[in-house]
Amino acid sequence: ESAALKQTNEDYSTEVLTKMVECATITYPEIMVEEQIDDMLKDMEDRLQSQNVSKEVYLSTMGKTEEELRQDYHPLAIESLKRTLVLREIVTDNNIQVDEKQVEARIDEVLEQFGEQAEALRSVFDNPEMRFNMINDLVNEKLGEFIVATGKGEEPVIENVVAEEETEAE
Repeated sequence: ESAALKQTNEDYSTEVLTKMVECATITYPEIMVEEQIDDMLKDMEDRLQSQNVSKEVYLSTMGKTEEELRQDYHPLAIESLKRTLVLREIVTDNNIQVDEKQVEARIDEVLEQFGEQAEALRSVFDNPEMRFNMINDLVNEKLGEFIVATGKGEEPVIENVVAEEETEAE
């Protein structure tokens, strides 16, 4: 898949998801918004720390209090939360999942780029956090494909080897 086509599909998926969120009836407790703001502030602090800037210096530079910054983040947090809840519902309702074979295939694909050093680097993917990130990436790809197909009015094709194996075992 070319980079241009991939970008076009990602942009289209974002547009369709935005429409889905606009059309959805979504309810959530305010605590979820506050937790989203906390996550956003933590991400901001991590970025600042990587640049050797303290949160206090940043707030002073911006002329804001932390509470004002939280208020600024509130609409963004609501939008992010709505998108997350819609995506979670799509994944659950459509049984979008990734199995171990797909994870291993992706690891092999990534390692191909390293040629002779590939096998030496394989152990990096034994880390649970790396595997979790790989699974998330694969689920997000499937989710994007699902959303693009839905937006085009096509029947989404979900390849879930796990679901097929469970059916065969019954």
